[in-house]
Amino acid sequence: MARLHLPLLVMFAGCPRVPAPPSAPIPDGPYASYQIQWGDSLWALAERFHTPGGYPTLAALNQIADPHLIWEGDRLRIPMVEPATSGLPPWPVIQPFAGRFASCPAEVLPPPVASYRHDCEESACVEIDPTSRICSCRRARSPSTLSLTRMGLPLAQWEVSISPDPTALFFRFGTASDFQVVRADLDGHGRPELVVAMLESSDDLARSHWTVAILDGDTSEADPLTFEMDNWGAGTLVPGGPTGRCDLLQTEWTEAWEPARPWTGWYLLGRLLGYGDGALAPLPSQPLFARRLLRSDQNGTVPASPTLEVATPAVDLSSPETGLRRIEPMAERERAFVERGVVHAHREDGSLSIETTGRLVELVPGAAGQRGYARLGDAATGRLYPMDYQPRDADWLVGRQVAITTYLWEGYEYRNLVWVDPPA
Repeated sequence: MARLHLPLLVMFAGCPRVPAPPSAPIPDGPYASYQIQWGDSLWALAERFHTPGGYPTLAALNQIADPHLIWEGDRLRIPMVEPATSGLPPWPVIQPFAGRFASCPAEVLPPPVASYRHDCEESACVEIDPTSRICSCRRARSPSTLSLTRMGLPLAQWEVSISPDPTALFFRFGTASDFQVVRADLDGHGRPELVVAMLESSDDLARSHWTVAILDGDTSEADPLTFEMDNWGAGTLVPGGPTGRCDLLQTEWTEAWEPARPWTGWYLLGRLLGYGDGALAPLPSQPLFARRLLRSDQNGTVPASPTLEVATPAVDLSSPETGLRRIEPMAERERAFVERGVVHAHREDGSLSIETTGRLVELVPGAAGQRGYARLGDAATGRLYPMDYQPRDADWLVGRQVAITTYLWEGYEYRNLVWVDPPA
């Protein structure tokens, strides 16, 4: 949500009372983005970033009426000259999206039907064919699961979050019946994959969070590829090219800078990802699609079953309000520091770590804290993978060069991304 400028949040940062330097033409850009910290002043920032024309240029460029009064947490445009280019992210350039997404031809299977399993408190199943089913199992004292069975024998199983809470006022948590199974050709090989989306939670603004699993059409007995995403629904799978494949429009709610404003707001963000060989990959040259959430303009939903609603990302992001971004919102913040390293695998348990100068860091995609890093990103495209994403065969990471980049978030909190370099 947009941050309110309350009196307690005001900072006064005076510029020295010296004659203003001669005004210089305001640079046309490109610009860097800087978030004001406690103790900053326009004069000091102009000196620090070698701004042509000094602090009057910063004041004019950012429409600051009184250059002796600035606000902690606001964002400034800084002309992108050295040293601003080395430590600051580019000011995001947002263009209107004039296209339209269409849903990929896909078979949505019938909704789950309640079933009985002796080891489950609640269970529901979708019939894939006369011999195969996908079933949920909600357990109270051990992890809940989804599983693929054939002739009664388990072929694949993965954990999901099913935590019904009847006392929740603004959130609804998923139950054993709140999942959807779609059959679609994701890799263009002519044999459709199974995509299973399980609802974890939804709120009164029609925002929803899901666990998604892809079971490869060529290797259905292999473990599924799983990840987290927001607002699964009609139009999550979109046409992917002349081969007839379906690409994934991976959507999530994220906080991003408002166009031409110094604060942030909540956006529905979409990334186009391709699937092949058991892995997702950001598509080259594809922008990010971002639509601002307004309480009076909620995203759409459609019923998937009598009890389950799904979102409409293809329609929501085809809105004229959608803008095209080139920079991931998490990377729009100031870079605090960058460490380079190499990914290694431990022989004992197969876990992964990053060896940097003088230390070994455990790599836990989706984990928070000092030992893990919040997201994996593709350095070649500048795009993030979904939350909790790791390819089915994690060997793709072993030996890769990575850049562990730490970003300053809201002035005091740090967010970490691991940008993975292309194969050597």
